[in-house]
Amino acid sequence: MFKNVKNNKGFTLIELLAVIVIMGVLMMVAIPQVTKYIENSKKDAYVETSKAYINAVRYALLNDELPESLPEAGGTTTVTLDKVTVESGGEKSPYGKNIQKDKSCVKITASSGADNVEYTYEISITDGSAGTSASTKEKDLKRGSFVKTNAKACGQ
Repeated sequence: MFKNVKNNKGFTLIELLAVIVIMGVLMMVAIPQVTKYIENSKKDAYVETSKAYINAVRYALLNDELPESLPEAGGTTTVTLDKVTVESGGEKSPYGKNIQKDKSCVKITASSGADNVEYTYEISITDGSAGTSASTKEKDLKRGSFVKTNAKACGQ
């Protein structure tokens, strides 16, 4: 009377639920890792931008392209970032805001060494949000070297 119909097209509810659970677990692991990777790449780009601005100021001062000059031993000079250009990038902070170049600067401090004057370069970048990067020495520039603070940059 009844024929045994074998029409096995598709997935059972249990199979679908198992796939959804597995995908959920994978997403719980993958999303934080991808977010961390993106944040680290933004920070690395920011560090490279900071180094590029320091080098641009260094070369502009050495070539007398700026009204400022290298300081004498024991002195300091501050150059705002709107006076120099970098080859590429340098427009955004890692927080996605535009860098305010007129409020961001590179501070050069001269100290007398044994035979010559040694220069230390520090950069402070304001991005237009509530934060400013902390003044960071060139030798200390690395992924975790900037901090979002409420301090005023470059004495402004």
